[in-house]
Amino acid sequence: MELRTLRYFLAVAELGNISKASLFLHTSQPNITRQLKNLEDEIGKPLFKRGKGMILTEEGIYLRERANQIIDLFDKINEEIKTVDPLNSVIAGTIKIAGGETYAMDFIGKVFKKFHEKYPLVKLDIESVATKEVIKRLEKGTIDFGIMIEPAPITDYNFLKLPRQNTWGCLMRRDSDLASKEFVTPDDLYDKPLLLFHSSAHLNMFKIWLNKNPSDINIVATANLIYNESLLVKNGLGYAITLDKLVNTSGDLELTFKELRPKVTAYLDLVWKTDIGLSKHARLFLDELRTELEKEED
Repeated sequence: MELRTLRYFLAVAELGNISKASLFLHTSQPNITRQLKNLEDEIGKPLFKRGKGMILTEEGIYLRERANQIIDLFDKINEEIKTVDPLNSVIAGTIKIAGGETYAMDFIGKVFKKFHEKYPLVKLDIESVATKEVIKRLEKGTIDFGIMIEPAPITDYNFLKLPRQNTWGCLMRRDSDLASKEFVTPDDLYDKPLLLFHSSAHLNMFKIWLNKNPSDINIVATANLIYNESLLVKNGLGYAITLDKLVNTSGDLELTFKELRPKVTAYLDLVWKTDIGLSKHARLFLDELRTELEKEED
């Protein structure tokens, strides 16, 4: 199984058409057809249902996920090798970070600005994903760092506690029943339609705070991006349990945010895998983070 063949496979899977894939890849249709047949022969199962379009089979869907991981890892390694300078005079490459939307990015951005002034050839790649996806990418080695919102399995990794925190609260329409309150309590939310983060750890945390049986909670939707949640709230679907500092609720905007009481603080951590060595530019960035952490603690 060659990387080139996997790239051909992914192009056809994405475009759904060999003709379009051949134009995208600057190669002939017969070449792509031959490569796909060889791949299917090697695997021993069909990857596409041939018809009006190229539709993935169940095996094809599985291979697409794995092939994307393989290609991402190869591209990351290839970039790092190309940017290695034998004289150690040039530092270049991309630092890949994945995590949920949190106030931690304020600190990351502050540190990376200084770091980028020293090493202008280093880029930052940020992806907003749920904790499960962070763990998956750390294990596959396709990212350098993850940002996790506690509760999270940070003890399985090396980690730094970040000097930024979020507070859990309730995002609601400004004309809702609870908008006039200073904060919201479990009794306030007991009978309300709720939108929660798509995370088992955070769901469990909220259920403990609410102190109700899970079957008694009216969960109408879950999501892992606060922007999507805010649009659902804006359209009157319910009350979103989320983090502060992520949605603009100032002035006369339609939404407002109220903290939970008892108060629940979300501590934020930067994590990286213990048994996969970081690239030189990632190690230097980690040193910069530690330096800034020491300054903020003084």
